[in-house]
Amino acid sequence: MTVITHSINGVRLDSDWCTVQSGTSFLAGVSVRRQALTASLRQGTVPSPYMPQFDERTFQITLNAWGGRFVDEVARIVRLATLPTVILQRTVDDVAMECRAELVSVGEGSNSLPFVEPVTLTFAIPGVWWRSPTALSMEIPLTGGEITPPAGPAITNGKGWWTRALGEPDNSPSALANFVTMPLGPKDDSPSLLYTGITEGFFGDAPIPDAILRFPATATSATFTDPVSGTGVSWQGAAGSGYTYLDCGTLTAWRSSDPDAWDGGTAVGGVDYPAAGPLQINPSSDGGYAVSAKVQGTTDGNLIVHFKQSWW
Repeated sequence: MTVITHSINGVRLDSDWCTVQSGTSFLAGVSVRRQALTASLRQGTVPSPYMPQFDERTFQITLNAWGGRFVDEVARIVRLATLPTVILQRTVDDVAMECRAELVSVGEGSNSLPFVEPVTLTFAIPGVWWRSPTALSMEIPLTGGEITPPAGPAITNGKGWWTRALGEPDNSPSALANFVTMPLGPKDDSPSLLYTGITEGFFGDAPIPDAILRFPATATSATFTDPVSGTGVSWQGAAGSGYTYLDCGTLTAWRSSDPDAWDGGTAVGGVDYPAAGPLQINPSSDGGYAVSAKVQGTTDGNLIVHFKQSWW
């Protein structure tokens, strides 16, 4: 059974005297911002060459404060909902998600029971998606590749088993195993996920619009493309030392000798993007995320994709 909890700024909404009720959103409504273009002598409308643009969404939480503490609980709920800055958080089977939210209304519910006070909170989500609180850093080749695997079973050979090395890779005996391990960051330098299958949405199910890409600064040009949407981002400039970072959300680039300078460094120009739009990494129909890459000027090193997971 799926377990879902809700919090505001780290404070859980449910308690011994307050419960989240049916009517609370799980999937906030999705609407697409589009303009239909018509042409004379042509039936219907002209298909848009651009990917969908989504409007902000509305999320609703309905709670019941009850018992001898119902007055205190109503005060607590309203205090949290009306804070100047609201970070709405939820966990779905221990997967943490959050979003910046703006209060739309605090509405009373209908209930004739004594010492029971229903409260309905309605929030807008300007950023559209739920995001992970912390970012993953996934390592892939300079030619691009998969940053998260598709949903479903890891066992793909039809035999129900896998092999794993008992010592040095490619130079040791191996054992049959019914599981696979996958790094949750740079290879050989990150925690691992042990799995026999990945549930839908484990790594996300919505677009990632603000990934940061890190590649060797010895490169003189780099082009990155989302194979699903055709969006992309590119950089061109003089070779340097250390690492070049490219922020797809702000369309800025910087250099640093620090391999973890995700918050900025020495600014460099040379950022561009194609007609389809700046890079937005979309899940494919099987649920996996990938980036195509072409890096010139170097063949050494890897591409690191630093991103927060994104959910509907």
